Amino acid sequence: MNRELNTKVSKNFWLAELLPPELFKNPRVMPVWYLTDFLATVPQKLRDELGAPITINSWFNGGSYSYSGLRLPDIEVGANLSLHKK
Repeated sequence: MNRELNTKVSKNFWLAELLPPELFKNPRVMPVWYLTDFLATVPQKLRDELGAPITINSWFNGGSYSYSGLRLPDIEVGANLSLHKK
């Protein structure tokens, strides 16, 4: 796996929680290139507002969530015009 897997992007979130596993498997891709201001701030603001942990993606630690954050355009999960794919 890519070394960026352990990149912290906010107080409570890591890069792997926001991006799909495919970005970490390709050695020619730097997953951090896909990090946007929205991805870096909104989940943390939501967590702070709720005052409780939230799960976005959990694939990196054996969980079943892989596409709850950013989705690549060619992924079959979700609608083509979903904000996950923008």
